[in-house]
Amino acid sequence: MTGKHYLLDAISRKPVDRIPVVPFIHVNFVKAFFKRDDIDPIVDTIRVYDHFGFDIIHRNCTIEAQAIEV
Repeated sequence: MTGKHYLLDAISRKPVDRIPVVPFIHVNFVKAFFKRDDIDPIVDTIRVYDHFGFDIIHRNCTIEAQAIEV
């Protein structure tokens, strides 16, 4: 069972043998973890998730603030 399946089943209240753990890990933590600034934000973040045994559910979005005219 993948991390995605664990999460979807848990949300749907289906029985799972463990609760999925999917924390948001910011790139600053990844840099601190590897003690360097030149990281690959995807590959090295996945390495951190693997290190701690977290499920990996990739998210990649940017929210930009836009001016709202009133």
